[in-house]
Amino acid sequence: MSSGEHDVLQDQLEDGEPENRNVESTESIESQVTLESEITSGRDKLLKNFFMEKVLDSKKTYHYTGMKKDYLELIYSEIKIKSERINMWKGSRRTKTGKIQDKYLKKRREMVKLTTKEQFIFTLVRLRRNPSLEMLCDIFGIDKGTGSKIFITWILFLEKELNFLLPFSTREEMIRVPKPKCFTKKSLNNLEQ
Repeated sequence: MSSGEHDVLQDQLEDGEPENRNVESTESIESQVTLESEITSGRDKLLKNFFMEKVLDSKKTYHYTGMKKDYLELIYSEIKIKSERINMWKGSRRTKTGKIQDKYLKKRREMVKLTTKEQFIFTLVRLRRNPSLEMLCDIFGIDKGTGSKIFITWILFLEKELNFLLPFSTREEMIRVPKPKCFTKKSLNNLEQ
């Protein structure tokens, strides 16, 4: 602090005014910060809403998600009820398993920035278009850590709920399938030598 600034502060202390000025300036700074955060959150919501509108446009849905809008709505309607009750992934040790009590569900819905449909779209867009997590989080107005949790949670959830859509053969079924010559035991023995 320079000697000139010190003298001004000393004069203000003698007059008894700096406390009032500090209170007024603190209040104005707080109101500016509040206004700026409201503007920022408004922009985030606007960007998210524009993006969701674009994704849910029947002409663009396939481009962003890899499925037609009718199929997207059908799959979402099938998983909607269960998706509202999923536990967010917090690491293999910290993630709770089991059912959530109804009294906590309401509180959880209030805390979440994205609806279950937005989380579903977030995951599908990430899988189909492979944007960076940071870019997708910016579009949806969430931080990177939350985006990562949402993505991992939904991947694990969709794997369990939609596994009937991608049937994989079991080992027993594969035994009966004829193999090409290059995969017979005799051919594999030649490779080892």
